[in-house]
Amino acid sequence: MSEITIEIEGLDKLGINIEKYNKKVQEHIDNAVQVGALKILRDAKIFVQVDTGRLRNSIRYSKTGEGEAEVKTNVEYAVFVEFGTSKQHEYPFMRPAAEINAPEIISAIKEAVKNAKP
Repeated sequence: MSEITIEIEGLDKLGINIEKYNKKVQEHIDNAVQVGALKILRDAKIFVQVDTGRLRNSIRYSKTGEGEAEVKTNVEYAVFVEFGTSKQHEYPFMRPAAEINAPEIISAIKEAVKNAKP
């Protein structure tokens, strides 16, 4: 089976190091990331082309670490739907969901850092 994983990175661009901040700040950042991942999950399920519903129902969210989350599917044909093939047009659902939500997620992380600085 193939997986499509979209990572949203940005803490390094904000010039912060999570380890330098206290537990409260880490919790605020983690919350912003988790909420953002859930928004990507919601939108990916809206954007995905539905035939049987198998692909839509396979889209999952998981917390993968401190300030990290992933939204993915393990349905083997998801990559062909997302990126297309030489014989099939692409019908992206993960990329648009991530792109639409990225600015809000980055803003929420910035706000979490700003409001929770020790």
